[in-house]
Amino acid sequence: MNYLIFIIYIVLFTLLFDFIRKNRRLNGLFKKDIKGPWSLPIVGGMYLINDNPNRVFSKLSKKYGGIYKIWIGETLTMVVSDPEIVNEIWIKQHDNFINRPKNITTEIFSNNYRSLNFGDFSHWKYNRSVISGHFTKTKILSSKVTEIVEKQLEKLITSMDDHSISKIPFDPYIGFSNYSLNIILNMVVSKDIGECLESSQAFITSIDEIFKMVSTNGPQDTLPYLKPFFKKDINHFKYHLNKIKSMIHSIYLDQIQSHDPSNPRNILDSFITDFKSNDIDNLLQICIDLIVAGTDTVANFLQWFALFCINYPEIQDKLYKEIIEIAGKDCKNLKNEHVSKMSYLYGCFRETLRYRPVTPLSLPRVAKCDTYIKDDIFIPKGTSIIQNIFGMGNDEKYISEPNKFKPERWVEYIKQKENSNNNKNENKYYNNLDKISIPFGLGKRQCLSPAMAEQETLIAMGNMILNYRFKYDGELPLSEKEVYSITIKPQPFKISLEKRT
Repeated sequence: MNYLIFIIYIVLFTLLFDFIRKNRRLNGLFKKDIKGPWSLPIVGGMYLINDNPNRVFSKLSKKYGGIYKIWIGETLTMVVSDPEIVNEIWIKQHDNFINRPKNITTEIFSNNYRSLNFGDFSHWKYNRSVISGHFTKTKILSSKVTEIVEKQLEKLITSMDDHSISKIPFDPYIGFSNYSLNIILNMVVSKDIGECLESSQAFITSIDEIFKMVSTNGPQDTLPYLKPFFKKDINHFKYHLNKIKSMIHSIYLDQIQSHDPSNPRNILDSFITDFKSNDIDNLLQICIDLIVAGTDTVANFLQWFALFCINYPEIQDKLYKEIIEIAGKDCKNLKNEHVSKMSYLYGCFRETLRYRPVTPLSLPRVAKCDTYIKDDIFIPKGTSIIQNIFGMGNDEKYISEPNKFKPERWVEYIKQKENSNNNKNENKYYNNLDKISIPFGLGKRQCLSPAMAEQETLIAMGNMILNYRFKYDGELPLSEKEVYSITIKPQPFKISLEKRT
């Protein structure tokens, strides 16, 4: 009995100590302390987080401010939705926040932190230079991307035609995923998914499962000592990751037989030349990074765009009017030169990214050493930092009518951009859309190629609306609540396509 009482005392003391540790002040008496919700022993603030952490974090920011602390299991985390502090961390002090936090899931996904998206700085820097070099060698950001995008867009429109003629509802999740997947696959390995696998659906499902696991901050990541109890989840994650890696490895073995260093055909060719150490694992990992991220982000964006066209038919009508005014009613295939003149189309693009940013919390960073932000906000070494992109772009503190989907706000903003006196609000960030809507991130580790993502989405948006009216046969409006897994996508829905004449 005495031993039992002793054990109970030890447990209670440990819980009390952990509670005090997680709720104490972070700095001295003469510096500003960062507020945050109460953190419980062991789990910290995980009891507050549901399936939509972007919304939870945004709600907490209204109570605790533009930067606040929250323990996620054993990890001290700070969530930032203040544009001034975002600029301070991601731009002015980027060297101290250049790395990602480490956990078992990202360790597996990143090939021991050597990948492009989750790699440590030294590996990330080298990988990024290789990819940038490839873009230079093949001029892939100009004619080659245009050729690939136009070919895949033609396939997408043909598929939509088939659905329209047969009156079968179009599944945007499948259709847009195939479109974006084939674009990035052709850039990386010069193949469509149909040339690699019998079913594109299985590949897309594997991407989805990978994103779910990386995004969850599950117990195996937040409470690492529980890792042995989650072997099933970890093995499931490895299974889907290995499916993608196996496909890329098979293509690599085939492509290396005809490799010509002086004439790279695609990204993989360029990697084979540049990775002189024959580090095949790292080569494959970077290909996986590009394919997984490039597929999911574009596909999810196009789903959101289609949903908003259905929920707000007047926007769809206004967009179609702009298209025929610029391209002509007889035009059946918009080109980049048409799209570049369409201000309302661009407004729809930017408003979709503001209203439902595809990566609402970006990818977290970690502090390499103790530091102060704005001289009085203390951030300890090892703290994880989350950039709440969703929160900044959907906060009435920074934007008028944040809960309304208004593409025209971007048209007006761009027109007034040259006028430095257009912002009369005391808050210099209020309606300063470029500062509060940053869907591609900021700083050195921002999205690799926003221009490429913009190109393949704008041309798809314009051509779809040129050819079809989007409708929904069920009850409207469609739910605008997101499904979260690093990126966000809408609840499943299908589109009835009415061919324009």
